[in-house]
Amino acid sequence: FQLYTLSGAYFGSSKIDFCKGDPEMEIDTSRELGFFPGTAVGPQYPGFRYQDNSGERVVSISKHGSCQGALSGSHKVYFNGGCYFNLKMENQLNQPHPTT
Repeated sequence: FQLYTLSGAYFGSSKIDFCKGDPEMEIDTSRELGFFPGTAVGPQYPGFRYQDNSGERVVSISKHGSCQGALSGSHKVYFNGGCYFNLKMENQLNQPHPTT
């Protein structure tokens, strides 16, 4: 099992918050697609650089709860600039779903 959050995860979100506070790499903008109605925040782990893989990480994730159809147990995932998703209620209020 492999899970990757690549540039598409950022591109498909309603908002991007990337490298906040870094004057050379910071991106803080809204996106048109909005498949995910929240913010893609990244990189998930510090140290990301476009020039090399010095910020790469392999981390374990575990399934919690009873998500039907999801694989159970712990899985390794690869991060190199990948994001996490932040969904706050104010992002959902008065926002039409992108397919409506």
